[in-house]
Amino acid sequence: MKYLNVKTLLVSAVAACFALPTIAKGPASYGYYGNKPVQVRGVPVTGTNRFCGQLLWTFEDQGVVPLSFRQVGAHHPGSERPDELTTDNCTSDQVLATIHDPVLSFDPPGPAPAIVPAPDVRLENIPIRDVPRTPDGFQGGGAGVRTLLQSPDEATNPSNPFPALLNQPSDQITLGDWASAKGRLSYTCRDDGTAEVSARFSNLVPNGLYSMWGIWRITIPFAGDITSASPFGGVPNVVTTNERGRARFSRELPFCPSEESEDGSLLLWVSVVYHADSAISAGVAETAGAVVQFVDVNGESFESTTSLMMNLANLSFPINITSTLPVQGVQKVGH
Repeated sequence: MKYLNVKTLLVSAVAACFALPTIAKGPASYGYYGNKPVQVRGVPVTGTNRFCGQLLWTFEDQGVVPLSFRQVGAHHPGSERPDELTTDNCTSDQVLATIHDPVLSFDPPGPAPAIVPAPDVRLENIPIRDVPRTPDGFQGGGAGVRTLLQSPDEATNPSNPFPALLNQPSDQITLGDWASAKGRLSYTCRDDGTAEVSARFSNLVPNGLYSMWGIWRITIPFAGDITSASPFGGVPNVVTTNERGRARFSRELPFCPSEESEDGSLLLWVSVVYHADSAISAGVAETAGAVVQFVDVNGESFESTTSLMMNLANLSFPINITSTLPVQGVQKVGH
């Protein structure tokens, strides 16, 4: 039973973790900021606490080692699996694709199954613009089936109302596009422990669906300190971008981001997650362990989990970290 409890907690930790310049090294008192706004610059990421295979931040002062895993890879045409993004291929022309990190399928001892079962290999190496989505009701959407949607370029013009199409633009997303994301988050803590927060974004995926997540250090019996995510600002925590990839976000918070909560929890960073599958799941970023029916490009049906391959951390705002590690950025290729 002990193993089952720990594993259940790990499920929550893994499904919650997403991946921060340094601005804060642990919680500060409310009066330290004098009720003045704190500004935090967003950092592009290709996974949780990583960019092109490199670890980005440390959390020694916070007493926790968050999970770090990749969430996007480099599309490899003709291969079952994509290439891992590393400093050797961290170039702006890489088309981003789905990738599974085995750390997410780690199976600790005990009677319960793996934290998140490994997905069907057919869900890997799909350009993230082309991931299967829930279609309209005539294509099985009402039953939860996911399939490939046509882009406007592939449809008749003008198109009929059915089947459902992708929105525009629908060109592939490159690492150069992804890493150009920018954001600035501002929060002001009040004397009563509450806060107001706002954020502005640019260069996100145009007409894209995003959500905001607070990644917390929490203490759990039998498991100690782990990292877990909560909808930042409550549910719904959705952000949609305009045709230029710009968006805004604002919320009232019942806590000060710089402070430990009454139960000792501490906000480590805020993650901006791109929903490549255009789906929202309220209190979790993705129902990563649920078995879903898919229809592949050849019209064949298969079942699989999504294993955190559809909802991808694009930008993160560090709140309480220890240090920033040196990182090699994107190498520009072409014009």
